[in-house]
Amino acid sequence: MSDWEGKENIGGVFYGSCWCEVSCLLTYAEIPGVWFLADTGEAMVMDHVEVAVTDAGDSWRLSLSNPTDFPAEVKVYIEKRTDFVKPWSPCAMDDCRIISVDGRGGAELLIEKNR
Repeated sequence: MSDWEGKENIGGVFYGSCWCEVSCLLTYAEIPGVWFLADTGEAMVMDHVEVAVTDAGDSWRLSLSNPTDFPAEVKVYIEKRTDFVKPWSPCAMDDCRIISVDGRGGAELLIEKNR
């Protein structure tokens, strides 16, 4: 890793957890793959997928596509813009819809407007 470990340990990695493991776990637990606002139709993507939103009358159609070669399990968090005044609960991601998208594949999701 660096010279400070000593000449006999250069390149060695110590055993144990590190801040980066905790960071990855918290990111998965606290941040959705797609954050969708049901009253405005806005989608914010924080995952390796692409999202297109179309108006389907009484609902929104989210078309998710996965440009990678790997399958994805995407958490979609749905709320309204008026919900911005209150913070998410510690378990907010437990209520996410989880959408499976194959590598180089796609999936669709219908969401009621003003849900």
